Amino acid sequence: MPEPEPNTFFSSLDNFASTFYGQLALLYPGRNLICSPLTIQSCLAMLRMGAVDGTVTAKELDKGIGFVSNDTNEIAEGFQNVLATYQENSNVVHMANRMYLSQSVQLRSEFVELLTEKFYSEPENIDFAEMANAANIINDWIVSKTKRLIKNLVRPEVITKATKLILVNVIHFKCEWRIRFDKKATRREFFYLDDRNRVKTLLMKVQNTFHYADLKELDAKALRLSYTDGDLHMLIVLPNKNDGLGQLQQRLLSIPLTDIISGLSQRKVNVKLPKFTAEYETELSPVIEMLGIKRIFIDKAELGKISPSQAKMKVSKILHKAFVEVNEEGNEAVAVSEVQTNSGKPKRPPPPPMDFHADHPFYFVIYDAQHGPLLVGNLQSPVAAGCIDAPHKACLCER
Repeated sequence: MPEPEPNTFFSSLDNFASTFYGQLALLYPGRNLICSPLTIQSCLAMLRMGAVDGTVTAKELDKGIGFVSNDTNEIAEGFQNVLATYQENSNVVHMANRMYLSQSVQLRSEFVELLTEKFYSEPENIDFAEMANAANIINDWIVSKTKRLIKNLVRPEVITKATKLILVNVIHFKCEWRIRFDKKATRREFFYLDDRNRVKTLLMKVQNTFHYADLKELDAKALRLSYTDGDLHMLIVLPNKNDGLGQLQQRLLSIPLTDIISGLSQRKVNVKLPKFTAEYETELSPVIEMLGIKRIFIDKAELGKISPSQAKMKVSKILHKAFVEVNEEGNEAVAVSEVQTNSGKPKRPPPPPMDFHADHPFYFVIYDAQHGPLLVGNLQSPVAAGCIDAPHKACLCER
């Protein structure tokens, strides 16, 4: 089946994913990272619906996020078309976005209707003065939207009596492979943190026909693993050097995802991939400011389309959490048929299998072939020491 042609939304989301992830990696070097460009971009699009057109706030959001248009109606329609895919009967992707505002903020009815209809997310007034209760309300909503898979994102200490507006976005992803790994083949082997340090961890193994590319210009190789949902794929970009991830991530900033996808071809591949569960949560304000979006965090923010009140309103927090699980589970292996001809000429022997051993730090993106990147991240270490604002980890221990 040919790849669907990427659309304008795909390109917009891909550009944002590259820029945002690049800033995240720059701000937090040496850490395992995972983020959801789609949920972050849609969360900021909701805020854009409340910004007064032509103001500094609106211009910063338009430029920093790179929406498909500067017209709010077109932006909203684009997100409605994409988000609708994951709203009903999706057991693979659980995502949630919501805007919480102080009880003192009177909401415009047209703003509430817009977010509810186009973004499947009704803004809610909340009493931030009751910090613990406010945190419980938000956490309960997240639990209900992610089928109890994501809990306790909001801690009472991130809320103050002065809090006016909090944006929350979360995503949980778990899907079965189209070509599964054999659990019996999973072994403890070395994962090389760099050229000098290594640790033992669980590596899954499979040999089959996959989409593969040797990316000489990146000093890396790429492998695409497909999920049972036909439009969902994981693309892994593995540097050739054990300590090459940092340089690879910088080079990827200027390369569209579609360029790598178009260079893939079917090859027999021996695959080794860590078995891991990765989750990452943080407050995104520092990264958002690095994109040139600063006005939303000060009292001068022009958010008059949210509320008719002239009271000062700004974004206090942007909370994000992403979770992905990678293990052997999947359907029976699906072999790719080889086309044979009756030309009478002797058949060439097939090329030997390529080795793709992800036994050192790598970059990955889980993407929807129709809409773009859902999750972008890296795995640098089996155990992530410390945290930024909240726990984040990648656990490769045997389960």
